[in-house]
Amino acid sequence: MPDRTEVKARRKREEMQVSDKNSRFAGLAGGRGKIRKRKKLMFTGIVEEIGYVVSIRHGPASAALAIQAEKIFDGGGSVCGTAVRNGVDHAAANAFGAAVGNGTYRVTAAVSSCGVAVGDSICTNGVCLTATSVDPEAKVFTADVMNATLKRSTLGELQTGSPVDLERAMSANGRFGGHIVSGHIDGVGRISAMHRDDIAIWYEIKASPDIMKYVVEKGSIAIEGISLTVAGLRNGGFAVSVIPHTQEETVLVTKHVNSRVNLECDIIGKYVERFTGAYAELLRRGIG
Repeated sequence: MPDRTEVKARRKREEMQVSDKNSRFAGLAGGRGKIRKRKKLMFTGIVEEIGYVVSIRHGPASAALAIQAEKIFDGGGSVCGTAVRNGVDHAAANAFGAAVGNGTYRVTAAVSSCGVAVGDSICTNGVCLTATSVDPEAKVFTADVMNATLKRSTLGELQTGSPVDLERAMSANGRFGGHIVSGHIDGVGRISAMHRDDIAIWYEIKASPDIMKYVVEKGSIAIEGISLTVAGLRNGGFAVSVIPHTQEETVLVTKHVNSRVNLECDIIGKYVERFTGAYAELLRRGIG
């Protein structure tokens, strides 16, 4: 067993190494001298607000979004700034243009700077994106979108001025209002029918068998990042019933028959399938 003097010396060397590393990368942490630690975070499917794409830059097989929003930059969720509802905030786009390079999407949401920092995870139309830069003056953050995400989601269909659902990762002291949403979508579905039922709006959505095997009646599903309950199963699809508030406060208000939507199934079912399948294989091999 090493003596206490040796242990203290080793710890001191490790602390000095960490301090040196932080000082060399201080500029990447907003001048604070410490590197912002990235954590695996989750969402709840309770959309905080609708943001708007101010500009999009495409790379050979990637993109970068710049997004403007009102509430997500305010830690308490209160409105700050002016929302871009109809069209694009061109002044913000021009001011931020130099910060957006090739292969970068630009999404704008009228946002204040108090609730978003570089490195934060922000669910955008159901897809977990990382804020790569933040401009408090323009109230814009940017996020890179890689090729695999473009192929698996509808983010590649966004245009300048497109609305997007936004939700920050859940804080440890937050209220769990929806269900566990990772922001790692399973694929894209298509709205096959819509109809009104008194105050409710029904959406029928077609999805592939790879997605439908995880969809359970009365279970949870995220559509464009919105936590919803599966109200019924249909041939090759499912249906959800949406209250007016949910429709009006999310991008569902812009959707129509044949619109494509990002889908994320309840993560619990996928883990159960994985674990039970692995155990069944062990039993088959006579190991379990």
